[in-house]
Amino acid sequence: MEGILKPRMKKIIDTLKNYSRNSIYIFYHSDGYIEPIIPDLIEIGVQILNPIQPACMNPVEIKRRYGDKIVLHGTISVQRTLPFGTVEDVRKEVISRIVECGKNGGLIIAPAHTPQPDMPLENIVTIYETAQKFCVRV
Repeated sequence: MEGILKPRMKKIIDTLKNYSRNSIYIFYHSDGYIEPIIPDLIEIGVQILNPIQPACMNPVEIKRRYGDKIVLHGTISVQRTLPFGTVEDVRKEVISRIVECGKNGGLIIAPAHTPQPDMPLENIVTIYETAQKFCVRV
């Protein structure tokens, strides 16, 4: 991320924050394994990282390493659990993420990416019902 991209992104983020008097949050989306650049993203002012794909990054490890510096968005598998799991599988994954990644805040529980048409609707609904039921400030 060094070189051309990082300083330019930082300049854009700094400009946005200055213009808004720091009343905005910087949400960064990138698919896949981006763990090596998470420190760079934090350094340039990214505050929310999306998605945290459990198929290629360990949400618990990301929370442990960076959870005091960045908010995790996503963490519910769209490659395994949502399309192929049962409602109970989804419920367990949501509760697990809340317990393992929600301590002291810094977690927006959601699918790791846009739900696809082949995902059972009941699995998608289960994410939000479970989060409402079990999500407390841990």
